[in-house]
Amino acid sequence: MAMHEALAFELAGQCDQLLRRVDSLKRYMILVAKLVDDDREKWYELSLEARGSAVVGCCAELEALTRVTLQRSHEEINALQLEHRQAESCLRQLAAHSAFESLRSLQDHSKLWERRAFTATLDSSIEQVKLPIVHKSAQPLLDGRTLRRFLARSCG
Repeated sequence: MAMHEALAFELAGQCDQLLRRVDSLKRYMILVAKLVDDDREKWYELSLEARGSAVVGCCAELEALTRVTLQRSHEEINALQLEHRQAESCLRQLAAHSAFESLRSLQDHSKLWERRAFTATLDSSIEQVKLPIVHKSAQPLLDGRTLRRFLARSCG
């Protein structure tokens, strides 16, 4: 397997999951629309909640795709063991973000010029690029159970 084929394969799988989820949510929305057409007064308020849940579900899948893309891309780039001087400027900035941020909150002003010198010479630095990899999730993944329960309760 070529160097980045595993990454491309994993991301393609994540994209497929996103598309399957969106297709599933579209089917729910079609069913909800039929319920509203049958009895608007009875189902309209619940259809608003279902539509809102569908939007949240789509956003959660997009967030998951973005998170996996960033995590895996950063892992691959870190594995290359690039020096800062070999990396594109946008990657250097991302890798040195914590150094830039530390300049703002630096309490020991005797280290200020040392830190500034580091950030000003990234284009010639031989230190390895270390991109951040965050594995925390803001919210649990949404798997569609809420919409399935809503439809089961509403139609059953």
